Parts: sequence; structure tokens; C-alpha cells
Amino acid sequence: MRVISIAIIALAAAGCRNSPQAQPQAVAIEQSEEALEKAPMRPAAAGLAPELIGRTAQVHLLDGRTILVRYNIDGSAHMTGPQGLNMKGEWFVAFKKLCFEWPGMPRECWPYPSSPATGERVKSQSDRGQVIRTTLLPITPDAHTRDN
Repeated sequence: MRVISIAIIALAAAGCRNSPQAQPQAVAIEQSEEALEKAPMRPAAAGLAPELIGRTAQVHLLDGRTILVRYNIDGSAHMTGPQGLNMKGEWFVAFKKLCFEWPGMPRECWPYPSSPATGERVKSQSDRGQVIRTTLLPITPDAHTRDN
């Protein structure tokens, strides 16, 4: 809702100054990207990246730990790792950023200009300064579809 209000205000202000239409849109997008980091709710422009749905990423943290993150079709994420780490949260993509919302933690977003190739290890830094190396794992059938 706030993003829409910002866009409407930017368009109204631009109309008063006889600015080209491209400028209000750019202003609205820039303000929306900034609002992404501050907004308590996901922005209206958020969606899911089809290439990640049902996939698992292996995430290597700088402290040596490795965790797994599963991207579910309903926008939920499941993180598992050492010492019994088992957490459910949400994921979405907005403004070329892959964002996660985990219970009790502030939203954290990572650059996401495009999906990495399966098996490719990508180093990235979040908007909170965390550096990781992520590998998108090959697609494997669910346990329900495996031959026993």
C-alpha cells in the first residue's frame, strides 16, 4: 500500500511540473526499492522466481557452516543445517533481490539479477552485510516419488 502511495505521489508531483512520464516511474521504482528494506510487509511488486520453486540451495557461511534452503511453491522456505537448525520462513523476489523473512529475524535480501546455473557456486553479500557462497543443487525427485 505504501509503495502504491509513493508511486501516486510521484506521478502527481511530476504532472505539476510537466516532467516526462519516464521520470515519475523511475522515482517510484527507486523509492520502492528503498521501501523494500524498510517495509514491514512484502511489496506488491514481489513474486516468486519460477526457476527456484521446488529447488534447494546449499549455502556456505563464512564461519564454515553449511545450510540448505528449500524454495517452496507457496512462498515458504525451509532452512536446515548443523546443530538441529530447522526453520521455516518465507521467500520472494522483488527489484532483482531475493529476500527471506525468518521468524524473529529482520528481512534479509540478496542480489538476484538472474538464477545461477545448477552446480555454480555464487558469492554474494546481503543488504545486511552477510557474505555467503551459494550453490543451486540439481533437481532431485521428492521422497514420495522415489522407487522403494
